[in-house]
Amino acid sequence: DDDLLYLVDGTVGSGGHSLAALQSSPSIQLLAMDVDESSLSTSQSRLCNAIQDERNRVSYWHGSYATITEALQQSNFPSKVDGILIDLGFGSAQMDDPNRGFSFRKNGPLDMRFDASRTNTYTARAIVNGWSAQKLEELFRRNDEPLARVIAQEIVKWRDWNDGHEQNKNRGKGNIKTTAELRHVVDTAVENFHQQQKAQKEEKDGDTKKASTKSTSRRSNPHLIWRPDEKRNKFVSKLDRRRILARFVETKPKHSQVLTRVFQALRMEVNREVHHITTFFKKVGKHLKDNGGRLVVISFHPMEDRLIDEAMRQMCLSSSAFSAEGRNNNNEAVFELMTIDPLRPSREEIKMNPRARSARLRCVRRVA
Repeated sequence: DDDLLYLVDGTVGSGGHSLAALQSSPSIQLLAMDVDESSLSTSQSRLCNAIQDERNRVSYWHGSYATITEALQQSNFPSKVDGILIDLGFGSAQMDDPNRGFSFRKNGPLDMRFDASRTNTYTARAIVNGWSAQKLEELFRRNDEPLARVIAQEIVKWRDWNDGHEQNKNRGKGNIKTTAELRHVVDTAVENFHQQQKAQKEEKDGDTKKASTKSTSRRSNPHLIWRPDEKRNKFVSKLDRRRILARFVETKPKHSQVLTRVFQALRMEVNREVHHITTFFKKVGKHLKDNGGRLVVISFHPMEDRLIDEAMRQMCLSSSAFSAEGRNNNNEAVFELMTIDPLRPSREEIKMNPRARSARLRCVRRVA
C-alpha cells in the first residue's frame, strides 16, 4: 500500500520510540527488533496495551539490528523502508537489574549480555578473568580510558593472586565474579596511581628521602592494597580482600567516570557491538527507500559515535566500503548526510532524563 509508512526500530528496548511513532500516524507499520528477549517482551506488552490495532501494525523480531535483511524478509516487510532507527544505549530496566551486571552501582554477577537467553559463556566475567593484561589494556584504551594499563595490571594482579594457603590452593583465575569486586579493583588501581603520582611529585619537590622511600615501598609491595574507606596511609594484606569487599557492596563508587568507561568497554566487547555496527552498515543502504528513506542512529559512547560518523560519511562516497549504492549511474550521490555535527539533548531533556546527557544523534537520508 503506497499510503503506508514502513519503519524499523532496530533496538526497540522498552518501546518508547516505537510507541511515539505509532501514535504519530495510523499509517505507520512497524518492525520492532531487539537482541534482548526480555526487552522485546516488555515492549510488546506496552505497545499492545497502548495501540488498539497493534497486531495489525507491529511485527516483532528477536535478533540484532545487524540481521535486518533476514528480519525484513521473514516479517513480510518490503525490502526498502521509509525509516530505520538504531538506539545504541541500553534501557533503564537493564541498568537497574543487578542480575544483568551492567551497572557498577549495584552488586551483581559480571554478565553484561544483552541476550541473556544465550547459552554461551562469553560474559564480562570471562573477559576479566581470561584475558591477558595486554588485551585488557587495549580494550580499555580503545574506549578512551587514560589509565587503561594501570587498571589492566591491577585486574591481573587481583585475579591471579594465590597466597599458598590451603583454602586458596588451585584458586587461580576466576576470582573477580561480581560488579562490586570489579568496582573495588578499579577504584584501587586509580587510587594507587594517584598515590604514586603524589609521591613522585613530593620527591621531585624535595621531600625527605625517608618519606619518599616509605611511600614507594608501599606501592611496590604486591601484597598491600589501599583501603578506600580509611585514611590513605592505611594498607591491608591481600588476605583481607574478600572480607573487605563485603563492606563495599553498597558504598558509593569513588571514580564514576573511570568505572563508566571500563564497564562500557566490557559491555561493548561482550555484545560485539562494534561488529554489529559495521555489519549493519554494510547492509542498510539497500534497505532505505528511494527518495527519502532515512537512517537515524543514537549513540552514547565517543568511539561508537566516531564509528557511526565515519560509516555515514562513507555511505555518501562512490568508493564506499559500507554501501554498494554510494552513487547512481549519473555519478550523483544516493545518500545525503543530514547531520554534519551530532544533535545533542537540550538542558530540559537532560533534566527530565539525566541518562540522555551523553546521547548523540546522527541521520543520513537517501536522495535518489
